[in-house]
Amino acid sequence: MQQLEINKFTKLEEIFKTYPQTEETLKSLSPLYKNLETPILRRTVTKIATLEKVASVSSLDVYDVVNVLRQSVGQPPLETEQ
Repeated sequence: MQQLEINKFTKLEEIFKTYPQTEETLKSLSPLYKNLETPILRRTVTKIATLEKVASVSSLDVYDVVNVLRQSVGQPPLETEQ
């Protein structure tokens, strides 16, 4: 099984399918992410939303979100773009 590398272009659906534990990690970052518990919203948003978009909705730095999720699955952190 090939490992999914989490980066700002990774879609939520891919992350949640490969690493189900990341859903709770993501929800802990912002109250807005708890909306993913709504079935209709979850089905639509997870298919199209990248981590870059998810971070912008909650006004979080994309690399903070990416690196928290990477850490939760044992991947090394990514450096921020300048």
